[in-house]
Amino acid sequence: MVRLINTHDLSLHEFEGRDVPDYAILSHRWEADEISLQELQGNLNPHKAGWQKVRQFCQYAERKGHQYVWVDTCCIDKKSSAELSEAINSMFKWYHRAEVCYAYLCDVPAKGNLTVSEWMKSFRGSEWFTRGWTLQELLAPDELLFLSRDWEQEIGTHRSLRQEVTAATGISSNVVGYHLILSAGFSSGKRSVDERECSVAQIMSWASHRRTTRVEDMAYSLMGLFKINMPLLYGEGRNAFMRLQLEIMSKYNDYSLFAWETFRPNNHSFDNQALNRSLDLPDRYPWGGLLAPTVQCFKGCNSFLPRPHGNDRPISTSMTNRGLQLEGWFRTYREHGTGDICLLPLKCIRDNNYSHEVGILLKVFHSTAARRLVGRA
Repeated sequence: MVRLINTHDLSLHEFEGRDVPDYAILSHRWEADEISLQELQGNLNPHKAGWQKVRQFCQYAERKGHQYVWVDTCCIDKKSSAELSEAINSMFKWYHRAEVCYAYLCDVPAKGNLTVSEWMKSFRGSEWFTRGWTLQELLAPDELLFLSRDWEQEIGTHRSLRQEVTAATGISSNVVGYHLILSAGFSSGKRSVDERECSVAQIMSWASHRRTTRVEDMAYSLMGLFKINMPLLYGEGRNAFMRLQLEIMSKYNDYSLFAWETFRPNNHSFDNQALNRSLDLPDRYPWGGLLAPTVQCFKGCNSFLPRPHGNDRPISTSMTNRGLQLEGWFRTYREHGTGDICLLPLKCIRDNNYSHEVGILLKVFHSTAARRLVGRA
C-alpha cells in the first residue's frame, strides 16, 4: 500500500499494486516542525513550517502536471510500527518507480546575482548531500531534479550536474544517473547501457561520509541499495549494521564486504579508546571480527571492485554459534610469536588494476580460530 497526496486539494488517497497512479516524489532534508500524517489528515497545527513545505511542493508539482505526490514526512503512519517497517523496506522501490524525484535543497538560494561558480559552490555544500537517507534518494530515481529553496529555481538534474554531484558525494560520475548493479562476482549476463556495476564496498564508502539522527537508520537507509529486506528493531543500536552485513553476506558473493579498514596506532592491540570514541563505539570495543562495526570503516573503499574470472578457491561464509565461519585459500603472511598471521585474498582489486589485489590479515590462534587484524594488505 502506498499513500499519495492529491496536489490540488492536499487530500490523501491509498493505492495498492497496479492501481498506483503516476506520482512525483519529494527528497529533502528534514527540518524542525515537519508535519505528520495525522496533522495532514486533520489539518492540525497550521503554524508548523512543514505545512508550507508540503503546500509549496504540491503547488509546484501541480504546475508540472502531477496529480499525485509522495512525501515521507506525512504519507507514512509512523505510529504504526508495521506500516513504518513496510515503508522503509519499500522506499527504494517507491523512489525508483516515481515519474520524477524533486530534491528540495532548503539551504541553496536561487541564482540571483551569484556567479555560476558561487552558485555551484553553494549547491555542493548543501546538507542534503550529508544525510544518510538521501543517498538512496539520489541513486534510486530514473529522473531527479534539484530545486532551490524558493521552489522557483530549477538548479539542474542529477545527469546535467554529474561533476558537481561527484564533487559533493565522492560517487563516480560514471555511476550518477545510472541504475546500479551489484557486481557479486561479475556475472556474464549482458547489461543495458543505463546500468553500472559497483561493489558492496563502494556503496558502503558512499555512505561512510553521511549521518543519520538515529544510529539504526544508517543501516536501514542502505537496505534498498543492496536489495535487502529485514525487520526494523529500533533500540538495537549498531547491531542493525551488523545484521545488514550478514544479510549482504548471505545474498552476494562479493568479498569487498570484508575490505573495510580503520587506522590504529597498533594493529595488534584491541584496546584503543581514542579510536573507539571517534567512531562512537564503546571504549573497550572488541576489535577482531570480520564485519565492520560502523559504515565509517569503509571510507577508503571507493575504488574497490571484485576481481572477475578468478580461479582461486571460492570463499565460503556462514554464521555459527561460535561466530563467523570462513573457508577459503589462506596464505601465510608471516610467523608470529603467538600464532601465525595469514593473508586472506578477497578476490578484490583496487582502481580496476589487477596488480592491486586486496586481502585482509588474520591472526591464527589455533587450527579453528582466528582474529582479524584491522589493516588491509
